[in-house]
Amino acid sequence: MGSSLIAALWSALVIVVGNLAYNLAASELYAWCPKWADLLVKAASMRVPKRKRDRYREEWSADLNQIEGNIGKLFYGLRCFPAAWGISANRFGDDRFFSVERLLYGTGLFLVSTALEIFNDLHYGAPLLKLSMDALSLMACTFALWRGYQVRKRQRYIRIRGKRT
Repeated sequence: MGSSLIAALWSALVIVVGNLAYNLAASELYAWCPKWADLLVKAASMRVPKRKRDRYREEWSADLNQIEGNIGKLFYGLRCFPAAWGISANRFGDDRFFSVERLLYGTGLFLVSTALEIFNDLHYGAPLLKLSMDALSLMACTFALWRGYQVRKRQRYIRIRGKRT
């Protein structure tokens, strides 16, 4: 009887200490999300052509400061990368060849961040219009991934025509 009481107390102590450590770690990670988001925005702006870097860094930082919730800020920072890749890819007016693998990677990253943003919006009680727009974005990403995997079976690069000036 005495050993089972000691084992039960020991189990309770381990559970309490484990939960405390988990909560402390989760709150630390949550507190660091805005800093990581800011670093992601700065890293994404470094992938934009030099003449546009400062402008996009300022715009994206201003947008980042308007987002509520630390996790939403982190997802916004992740979503800046596909935008930066698109901006840097369109700096020339001629036809460009893009790797289907990279396009799929960017679309997948956007898909995951959009899905997580929807969960974040549901948690904070976003209006139905915002949720429906996010759902449309999610469906478009899903279609782009599905179509991209079909294209990838046939070819590794796709040609995108540039604007003629």
